[in-house]
Amino acid sequence: MSLLDFFIQGHNWVYSFHILIVGPYLALLGYLLKKYNLGFKKYEDFINGAIMTLIIVGILIIVYHSYKLYSMK
Repeated sequence: MSLLDFFIQGHNWVYSFHILIVGPYLALLGYLLKKYNLGFKKYEDFINGAIMTLIIVGILIIVYHSYKLYSMK
């Protein structure tokens, strides 16, 4: 079985998609929101908390789905 077959067979494509697309997208989105957050001084604490939550969820998605993909071997 080739490496590409392993990443797309059965349910593994879902794990691969979350590792390569969804997790990094959420983490990058949170980083860019943090970098370019302008205005909204009234809700600044809430926005910063939501942004950090988005980054953490993105990282957790990568870690969790990497574990699930690794345990499928």
